[in-house]
Amino acid sequence: MVRVLTEFGAGHIREAYIDDDDSNYVHGTEEAGHIVINPAPAIVDTLIHEILHRLYPAWPERVVAQKTSWLMNRMSHQEVKAIYREYVQRYTRRGPA
Repeated sequence: MVRVLTEFGAGHIREAYIDDDDSNYVHGTEEAGHIVINPAPAIVDTLIHEILHRLYPAWPERVVAQKTSWLMNRMSHQEVKAIYREYVQRYTRRGPA
């Protein structure tokens, strides 16, 4: 873990949406010594999951997880990007972690 944290401290990390040719979402990649993180798939997945909890509070966790996966598997990259952009405009920070 020390080596990982040391490398993290070296920097060269940025965020960007990573588009690929198939339906899988790429969460990150390493390109020529630079790490590129794609936060959109994880955030959109979590957002849909928590919205389903709010809409259907009686649903058990298993059902919410299944519905979330079902919805994510049917979304295009453009839809994920659009929801992520809307999320970035709407969320509010709660303060320091």
